[in-house]
Amino acid sequence: MEYNKIIPIGYGCGISFVLKHLNLRKETSLFEWFVTKSLDDVTNLINMITNDISNVNISKIDMSSFNQIHRIYINGENMFSDHYDYNEYIKIFERRAKRFINDIQTHNGNILFVRNLDYNENISSDMVDNFNKSIHNINPNLNFKLLLVSNVLKKYKFNKITSDNVFHTYIAKKDIKCVYWFQKTPQINLWLDAFKQAGFVSHSLDDFNNDFLNVNDNDVKFWK
Repeated sequence: MEYNKIIPIGYGCGISFVLKHLNLRKETSLFEWFVTKSLDDVTNLINMITNDISNVNISKIDMSSFNQIHRIYINGENMFSDHYDYNEYIKIFERRAKRFINDIQTHNGNILFVRNLDYNENISSDMVDNFNKSIHNINPNLNFKLLLVSNVLKKYKFNKITSDNVFHTYIAKKDIKCVYWFQKTPQINLWLDAFKQAGFVSHSLDDFNNDFLNVNDNDVKFWK
C-alpha cells in the first residue's frame, strides 16, 4: 500500500527538520515543535481532542531568563514547548487540533504517521494498539500506517515492534549528530530509506544525497 500524506507525532523538533529538508513538510501538525515523551502522551491528547477538547489543560511557566517567552505544557510535563507565547498558542492549538481531526476524517488517500523515538523511550505493542484505536475512533475506515524510527545507542538494544500497520526501524548513535540546540538529526539517507520501506511515495524523495542535514539559524523560524 502506498501512503501519500505524512503526519509527524514527535518526539521532538528533529522530525520537522527532516520533513522540511525533504520538501515533505506541509501545514504544521498538532505535535510539531513540542517534546512528547511517549506515544501514550500522543494517544491521550488525540482522545481528548476527539471527545472534548475543553478538557485539554494548557499551562505555562515564565522562561524570560532563558531568552524564551514561555514554556508551554499540555496535560502535564510530558508534553512541552519553548517556541510559543502562551496567549498566542491557545488559538494555534485549537486550529491545529481541528486540522488534525479533519485530516483524519476527510483524507481520501493513505496516511503515514511518523514518530522518531528518543534514546531509552519505551514503546510496546499495547501503546501502538491504543494509538491505532484513537485514530480509528475518528475514522474507522482510514488506511494508515505508523512509522517508528528509534534512536538507539547500539543495534542490539533495538527491540522491534511488529504489527500489520507498523514499520519499525532504528538509527544508531554513530549516524546522528546535534544540528541545533539539543536536536539530534540523522543522516538523511537513513530517513529516505525508512520512508520508502514504509511505503511512502513522493517525487520529493528523489535526488537527495546522503550527507548530514545542514540546519542554520533561519530554519528555526518556520514553526508557526
